[in-house]
Amino acid sequence: MIFNDSVIDEIVRQIKADQTHVTLKLRQCLNFIDQLKGSGNNIFESLSKIKSRQELKTEFGDSFVISFDDLKLHYKQDVFPLDLLPPPIYKAEILFYSEQSKSVYIPYNYLSSGEKQLLNNFGALIYHLRNIDSVADNGRLYENVNVILEEIELYFHPEYQRMIVKVLLEKLQSIVFKHIKRVNTTFVTHSPFILSDIPLCNVLFLKNGKPAMEKNARKCFWSKYSWIIKEWGFPAVFTDGRICL
Repeated sequence: MIFNDSVIDEIVRQIKADQTHVTLKLRQCLNFIDQLKGSGNNIFESLSKIKSRQELKTEFGDSFVISFDDLKLHYKQDVFPLDLLPPPIYKAEILFYSEQSKSVYIPYNYLSSGEKQLLNNFGALIYHLRNIDSVADNGRLYENVNVILEEIELYFHPEYQRMIVKVLLEKLQSIVFKHIKRVNTTFVTHSPFILSDIPLCNVLFLKNGKPAMEKNARKCFWSKYSWIIKEWGFPAVFTDGRICL
């Protein structure tokens, strides 16, 4: 087998210059190696709060538990780059703090199916938006993105349906995009829980595939005040976070 050094050098140069999601895992590995070479320590082991097997359940006895807040403090970066996350050589498990105590960890697998679906749906959306934001198509950057969510409320308990718009806005606002400036979201839905967070001027009613105006359409925005919510006993969660029942 014959290797062309100039070709290999060019490939390495292109990989080093690539800061997109395509080379993310490679950059994570290189950062991990740099940390070991620089200090001789495994940074994830030194940041782990767990010092003994007794502090975790048996299945996590030999694990490192690291919070994102600690990683931010260590690297002194408010906007945490994904390059600094542990490389794929680790078997990762997402743990959540208990609302009652931050010393109690709840594994992702212990969540309910509704909680998992909520996280998976928006996690997948954010994942793809980040990927789009990281690349250029023939030199053209994406500043405007259209997202269509068709019947996203399917299989959701009403408790989670009422949170969808609010959670979506919170997740989008938490991301620092490099190029994307606007995300236009379209919901294809018949869920009153989602419609109740959408202003009437942004709702298109369809009947037999054609635009139609329902008699009670004016009641759709903030309809969480209505008998539907009150009878079912679900407190309102509005998109602006100011009004609750």
